[in-house]
Amino acid sequence: MDGWLAYPGTPNEHVKRVELWRNVAGNKPYVSFIHLNLLEDDEVPIKRHRFGVETGVNGLIKELNAMKEAGVDHIGLHFRRNTQPVEDAMQRIADNVLPHFHK
Repeated sequence: MDGWLAYPGTPNEHVKRVELWRNVAGNKPYVSFIHLNLLEDDEVPIKRHRFGVETGVNGLIKELNAMKEAGVDHIGLHFRRNTQPVEDAMQRIADNVLPHFHK
């Protein structure tokens, strides 16, 4: 097995899963998803829903940092629940979120 594509969950849930994965597979990739509703207001705090979050840009940065600290190597963002146009959400993520993770 080259990696684990894990069921979505909270950062705390991923800590346990990552530990199990590392014990079996060493440093192979651990990947998960967040079902995201990126809201227009950057300051809206995280509100959890099944498989993901509803939040502003700053909450998304916080969530992604928590996932990174939990040991998640890659995160896919799923926009099925997104209420804003997907193109706008992706542009805001490119402009305001990704720079925090590509230093």
